[in-house]
Amino acid sequence: MWRRLRTRRVRDTSDIKVFFEELAQNNYDRHGDPEKLLRYHIGIIKRYGQLKDSDLLLDLGCGGGEHLLALAEVIRRGIGIDFSESMIRLAEALRKKSLWRKKLRFRVDKAEHLATLPDESINVAICVGSLEHMLDKRAVFRSVFRKLRSGGRFVCLTVNRGYIWHSCIGPLLGLDTRHLSTDKFITKREAVRLSSDACFAKTSVSYWSFVPLGDMHFVIGFLMQMLDRIGRRLKIDFLRGGLLILAKKESGS
Repeated sequence: MWRRLRTRRVRDTSDIKVFFEELAQNNYDRHGDPEKLLRYHIGIIKRYGQLKDSDLLLDLGCGGGEHLLALAEVIRRGIGIDFSESMIRLAEALRKKSLWRKKLRFRVDKAEHLATLPDESINVAICVGSLEHMLDKRAVFRSVFRKLRSGGRFVCLTVNRGYIWHSCIGPLLGLDTRHLSTDKFITKREAVRLSSDACFAKTSVSYWSFVPLGDMHFVIGFLMQMLDRIGRRLKIDFLRGGLLILAKKESGS
């Protein structure tokens, strides 16, 4: 009755890719109203990414390209990468219908490598809801650092490992809290270390409102939303589901 999610057992990148290929063909799992969530994400990215009309923006793990399409109006150009061919086909179909289609490009690539991009070629990189699925997070941060120009920014919205749902409530109820067995959430301290290891000059880590409603019974979802509001008001970190990472590359580096 209470179970909405079952963790899928995967072994490596090829198994993870199959999962996202299937996801692209069967629509996304949603954690609430898609339009409302998109507006919320876009507001965070605009605020912390300090986007300008001269920026080249990179979206890591872009999926169907919704975030890049929504940001196209305020940037010079945008590139979305995903290692799933089906996701990129979905993003391309949406791009062709967009008024901003000439500004955007979508490519098959891995965030750990970013082989399709020259070094020091982008101003801002974003990653929304994808870092937790990437196996080598250290390589992701390092590749982003290489591709950013001097003074570039990296805005990452991921899952807080210390969130009470993942660390306590879900396990106590015997419920799965990860989509894939390889999913790994990070803490605030780990986020700072990943950024520091990649040579980012300045990193700030805070929290954003993330409640995985699509993964839980609606009664539990209502409870978690209430706890998130309390956590936001009283600044209680373990009641916040989302981790917001802002890493900046030093000017002249």
